[in-house]
Formats: sequence, structure tokens, C-alpha cells
Amino acid sequence: MSFDTAMEMLRYALISTIICLLIALFYYYLCRKGNRIRPEDWLMMGLMVAVSSLRYGLGSDYIRYKNSAAYAVRTFQSLGSIFSAETLSKYDYEVGYVALSVLVGKITTNQYAIFWAVSLLLYVPLIIYCRKKTRDPGAAMAFFLLFGFWGMSLNVMKQAVAMMLVLFSYEMLKEKKYHWFLLLTAAAASFHITALVAAAVILVVHSGILKAILAPTKRNLLIMTGVGLLFRLWKGLIIKIVSLLGLYSKYMSFLNADTTSGIKRSFIMYGALIETVIVFALVYTAITRLDALKRQNPGIEKVISIIMVGIPFSIIGISQTLWLANRFAKFFFLFLIILVPELLERDRKPAPLPVQSRMILSRSQTLFWVGMVVWHAMYAVLMLDNNGFQIQSYLFLS
Repeated sequence: MSFDTAMEMLRYALISTIICLLIALFYYYLCRKGNRIRPEDWLMMGLMVAVSSLRYGLGSDYIRYKNSAAYAVRTFQSLGSIFSAETLSKYDYEVGYVALSVLVGKITTNQYAIFWAVSLLLYVPLIIYCRKKTRDPGAAMAFFLLFGFWGMSLNVMKQAVAMMLVLFSYEMLKEKKYHWFLLLTAAAASFHITALVAAAVILVVHSGILKAILAPTKRNLLIMTGVGLLFRLWKGLIIKIVSLLGLYSKYMSFLNADTTSGIKRSFIMYGALIETVIVFALVYTAITRLDALKRQNPGIEKVISIIMVGIPFSIIGISQTLWLANRFAKFFFLFLIILVPELLERDRKPAPLPVQSRMILSRSQTLFWVGMVVWHAMYAVLMLDNNGFQIQSYLFLS
């Protein structure tokens, strides 16, 4: 690696982290508790959608998504034509992005409109979810930003949409609205077929069928870690399993090379390692405080189990060739936006009036957020959320 490239990477890591931190602070300190949508929520939606949509070239797949949307608009004259057997087979049933592109193309000819559509589909529901379903929406969104979920969503947009739909499908499962669970799962799979596996795993966790090995205990956490290590060391078994799943055969090419579209994956295994350690530490902390957390949130036990299931996949992804397993683990890790506010709530430091309690952080809270800021700077480089390491907007293109 040349010195100039290293400086570009460092500059990008610092700028992207500062942007995430400023947005996180903006919402965290404006955000009031309660599950009613407030003015600060609308401000945050507008900010997230605008910043995400006005970008240019940010994300290693940016140009591919832009070109794919343009191709879909040229190729399909109606939404109905997308769902023919031939088209479904051609796209391996992942026609959600195609349909969205055609729908957007019916509204406007702007070549960047697809990014506005995806941003609206992602961040408006996300902020509503954080407001309605988490203990502290400000902390939930700050974690979303600093853990790297935002950077990932700018890069792999289709999976990000699928992850959001799976998150909402879990809520439907909890409320026993099974038809909505199936519909949201199908919609998620139309964007990213791996959502079927994620939804199936979440269904198993929720049902309690395998509670003996999926319940959040120290023993089961070690078992999950051991399973991940076993599969990580036995790559041939992973290839065999993937090859038997017809819908997932397209991922075979990723398992036998350390490059993808010219992107050298030399750093990604280190990012996956650090990320796995962070999630392991959070799950372990939650397990040690489980009784208190259950008093705060009776449903938190299943949330911890879902996150824990992602750890074996993340361990498998500590590799230059198996990194897609780490990306798949994000389906489960997204549930951290529920767990983290619960953990931080227990550590909140009482504030002397009239100072607002949000302005006062305990030592453990301070260390946690400093750690997240440092991790984001590392994530931006190690996980290659933007291989060009440039931050720009299409508004200022020459």
C-alpha cells in the first residue's frame, strides 16, 4: 500500500466518523423519551435521507446500483412483467430492487432518484422503529450510526432493505400476525434471498423449539463460538452446504477468491474479528445482567438469542474469502439497536436537577461511546464500506 493511499484511507475514516458522530449527537441530545413521533424524529429522517441520497460514489457498489436501476427502467415497461418466470429465474428471485427501480422510473427520470427511494425505504421506518420499539431512540440511532450499519446500508443497499424488513417481520411474529410475517419475509427475500435463512432462524428462536441451545446463557454463548470456529476451520463443509442450496449457488464464486470486482479484501478479516469481539462482549454483558434486563424488558431474552445466533456466522467471516458470512451476520446484529439502549439504561448516572440526565454519562457509558467512535473509524477502512475513500455529492459534479 502506498503512502498516498494510506492517507486517503485515514482521511476518509476521520471525516466519515466525524459526520456520523455529529449526526448521532444531534439526535441523541434532541431526542426525548416516549413512543410518540416528535419533531426531532422528522428532522432526523430528513437529515438521514438527504445525506444518504445526495452522496455520489460512496459505497463500493454505488455505480452498479445506479446502472442496475437504469437497466431495469429501460428493460421493463411495467411492474407486472418483472414477475414472469423468466425474470424471476434470471434475478434468482431478487426482483425487489428491480421493481423499485421501475416504480421510481415511472415517477421521475432523474438517475439518482433510486437512492432517494432506497433512503426513504430505509431510514424513515428505522427511526419510527427506534422511537416505537426501543427504550431510547437516541441511543439506538447513535449505535446504528457508529457501529457501521449506516456505512453498510450505503454500500449494500439491497441487503440493508432486506434487514429492515426482517426486523419488522420479527415484530409481526411477536404480535402473532403471521400473515404479515410471511409477507414481510417474502418482500425481504425479493431484495436479498439470504433473508429467507435469517427469517427462518429468527422463527426458530422465537418458537423456543431449540431453547436448550439458543437461550442466552454463558454455556450456549460458548457453544455458538465453538460452532463458528468449527465451520471457520472446515471451509470445505461450508462450500458443500452452499453448493447444495440452489438459490445460493451464486455465492460460490466468493468462496474461492479474495477479490471481488477488483476490491482487495486484505483488511476485512481484521474488521470482522474486531466486530465479533465487540458483539461477543455485548452479549456476554447482557447474559450476566439478564435478570435485571428482563425486568426492564420482558422480551429481551429472545432478542439476545437472535444476536447470539449471528456470532458463529461472524466468526466464519473472519477471512479474506468467507467474508460474506460476516455480512450475513448483520441480519442478527441489527437487533443490537434494541439491546444496547437496555444495557445503557442500567448504567445511566443520576443527574442533579436542573441538568438534564442525558447530558450526564456514567463512566461505563462514556467508555462505551468512545469505543464506538474508535470502532467506526476502524470499520470505515477495515470493512471497506467505500473502496474509493472519497466523500462527495452529485450536486457538485463537474
